[in-house]
Amino acid sequence: MKVFYEMHDKCKSCLMKCINPNQPSSQIRESPEGYQIKMNCELDHYARKCLTPIIERYNLTLTLKKGFVITS
Repeated sequence: MKVFYEMHDKCKSCLMKCINPNQPSSQIRESPEGYQIKMNCELDHYARKCLTPIIERYNLTLTLKKGFVITS
């Protein structure tokens, strides 16, 4: 949850439609590898630039799959 809310707070302006804790387009799931944040959106240059430091800080991976952005 901490990572999700950090993404929400720091990248809200460029990811407003897909990082919203009150919308079903954003999901936090438990997977065999740990937790996964799945967001229904596309990433542009600015969104990637905003997310990259957060992804690196927590040693996460960022995957794009069928219109979803998945961090785990």
